[in-house]
Amino acid sequence: MWWRRAQDADGDPGVPANVEQGGPPGGGSGDGLSEALAAAGAVEDPVRRAQRVLGSVQEYLAGVDDDALGGRLGPLQEALIAVAAELPDEAVRELVGVSWRCDLDERAAQDVLVRWVRRPSAETFAATWGPVSGLLTQSTALCGWLTRTMVDEQAAEFRALAREHLTRLLDEQFEKYEFSTASPVWKVLYALGPADRAHWFCLVGDRAADRGDETAAAHRYELADRYGGKGIPERRERLLDLSAHRQLREGTTSAARLGGAGTPTAYRRMLLAAGAVLRGDAAEALPDDPDRDGGGRLRTPTLLIRALDLVQQGRSDDARRHLELVLDAPPASAVEQDLVTNAALVLGALDDDDQRITTAVRTLRARHGDAWQARSLVAPARVVAAVARVDAALLPELGTSAPGGALDAVRRAAAGAALAGAAQAVLLGRPGEQQRLSDEARRLLTGDGAAEAELRAANRIAELAATLSGDDTPQRPVDRLAYAALRQDGALLPVTPEALRLWRELDAESAGDHRSLHHLAIAEHALAHRLDLDGDDTAPEQWRRALRCWARLGADPAFWSDLRSHLAAVVPDATVDDIATAVGHAQAQLSAHLLEPHIARVLQLRRSDPERARAHVQILHTAPFGADVIEAARRRLTREAISSVRGLLREDHLDRALEEARSWAAVDAGNVPLAELLLDVGIERVEKVGRDEFKWAADARPLLEQLADVVEPIRAALNLTGRELITRRRAHVADGDHAAFSAKLARFEFWLGKSQLYTTYDRRRTDPFHSMSGYRTAGWHLDVAIVLGLPSRAPFSAARELLVLAGKLARGSSVGFN
Repeated sequence: MWWRRAQDADGDPGVPANVEQGGPPGGGSGDGLSEALAAAGAVEDPVRRAQRVLGSVQEYLAGVDDDALGGRLGPLQEALIAVAAELPDEAVRELVGVSWRCDLDERAAQDVLVRWVRRPSAETFAATWGPVSGLLTQSTALCGWLTRTMVDEQAAEFRALAREHLTRLLDEQFEKYEFSTASPVWKVLYALGPADRAHWFCLVGDRAADRGDETAAAHRYELADRYGGKGIPERRERLLDLSAHRQLREGTTSAARLGGAGTPTAYRRMLLAAGAVLRGDAAEALPDDPDRDGGGRLRTPTLLIRALDLVQQGRSDDARRHLELVLDAPPASAVEQDLVTNAALVLGALDDDDQRITTAVRTLRARHGDAWQARSLVAPARVVAAVARVDAALLPELGTSAPGGALDAVRRAAAGAALAGAAQAVLLGRPGEQQRLSDEARRLLTGDGAAEAELRAANRIAELAATLSGDDTPQRPVDRLAYAALRQDGALLPVTPEALRLWRELDAESAGDHRSLHHLAIAEHALAHRLDLDGDDTAPEQWRRALRCWARLGADPAFWSDLRSHLAAVVPDATVDDIATAVGHAQAQLSAHLLEPHIARVLQLRRSDPERARAHVQILHTAPFGADVIEAARRRLTREAISSVRGLLREDHLDRALEEARSWAAVDAGNVPLAELLLDVGIERVEKVGRDEFKWAADARPLLEQLADVVEPIRAALNLTGRELITRRRAHVADGDHAAFSAKLARFEFWLGKSQLYTTYDRRRTDPFHSMSGYRTAGWHLDVAIVLGLPSRAPFSAARELLVLAGKLARGSSVGFN
């Protein structure tokens, strides 16, 4: 749209005299607008008058076409300015509606908006910002005016509301705004200050972390780091602490996953110790001095974990002393109250004190309802037995009535997980694992059962294994021959040449069914594993053949229906929903499970045999599965790379970090985040410039030039080479990940150019015949850095000054460094 600035600036355009006095603004026109405005203007109460004027405007707009509207724009604008004096939000929203139908005078728009800026409504701010954002998008001049006006001393409330709303908007719609440049959201946030995108990335990252959205928080911190944000390591530590706590609550006890990247904090060491106790290991990671390491906050949980560790070691007397210390300390929070209650539960279990157990569980039940079981460190069965002996009337409150009680729900959830594992084991041809998990599901669903019932279940499991492996009479003769060929010397092998030949022939002739294809997929997969472990050059193609078979099988609904029927026969106590959920889980996770071996092989081979590791990366890239599954696998590898390199950087092992980053880049040279790791190694090593800049440059230049050669192929793939950038004077990037790489590359190019400039100058001071080409390459890199877009803060703000100096020195000027 086009904007026209009002010609007549005399007087206060916000108080149209005609309206105040009851006269028609702009004169009569015969369309009823002037008469309606005049009648509305005669109302004495200012608020009611504004409401009447607004109603007249709305009624007129509802009945006029756009062509006629342009001729009456003057009176309409004056009327809305008058409305804005009392009802600024409503006037602004109506003004925006008019702007979509005809041109507006910029001055009139400012007169309405300024009243909103000075008198915003907290209740309707969000509803008004949406239309205003569209208005500001149309007019960059009006957007600039608003950002200048909002710093007015009368706009303090507006600034507070805008900061709160736009921060929430950025948080909730982050993908929409993270890389946008023209959005009014960013322009207003920058005006609110600070004008630093990294700051806002950190802020919304903190919000995501606080609500438990770890993936979003990590992504936002990653972007903040790429844009030069401060305090990122501390934020990542806090996020790792939150993640470790969540994982432990959800049942994860793996030390590697709970520990996270780098050296764990005191809080995470406490969680590691808790995980070790849950695994049955020694709690060696506990902080030595919880009062010092955690500021006193870790004292109660550390004492409790130590007590549980001592219980596992059989040192009951020492455990009692620790538990008594927990009970003696007054709890400082709701979390500590649960810890103290659990200390009483454990102490009661140690001393066979049913009354203490009952009192403690009553407290847990009062706080958490039926969720008390998830909060109890003593097994629910032990608790229920104690309560039954002391206070049987409490049992119904604990949700122990079956079926449908809380304990019954716990049993069914565990049985569902076992069924899902059994379905996956059947799918991947693992009969031993299948039998163990099916037995577990049956026991969970039926209780302990008798030996005879266990025997019947074992027989049903054997029947299932035979049916799915091909050893059942209804199948085709070729299937039975192939299955028989798997038996050699009394053992059942996953693949033999004869069995594979028969199933391949059956498949080639389209004479098999989904069961035949299942046998073939398992056999092809087993052969791929064997060839890969033997280092056979044909392994990659064999992997692809196996994955194609699995992809076909996964797309066959008859196979999944058959699997549901067989699982129902094995575990008849499971409901239809139990079976459907288990098979649905196996179906959803099949592709990810099949790609898992390739991730594992990349991790195993990337150092010892990078060529074979690259082959597995290529298999991942070309797997016949959905793009989301493949991308998730690639992200797994990227996270491993980022974690290992950054951990070394944090511990100041720079040479090892560089070597680690090189090994990852050699495996997947087209991965942009991996290339960023190499830039990180260079940037983090050279960003701390000491007093002697010439010495700094001499140390930094070899590393930076080495890294520049490594990342050049990535730059070429993204059309970010120096020649292309300088030729077209701007960077074209395809997506957000590439934009972030471009931002970091700008910083890298700055340091590379600066180091070349200083070292060339230093060498020519002692050797006047030393080549001046270093000045030209330094200028080249500095120019590229400027084109890519540098942060406005120091030292990057000196880029243009250094570029000019490099140009002068390259032409033989006698200028030098100050």
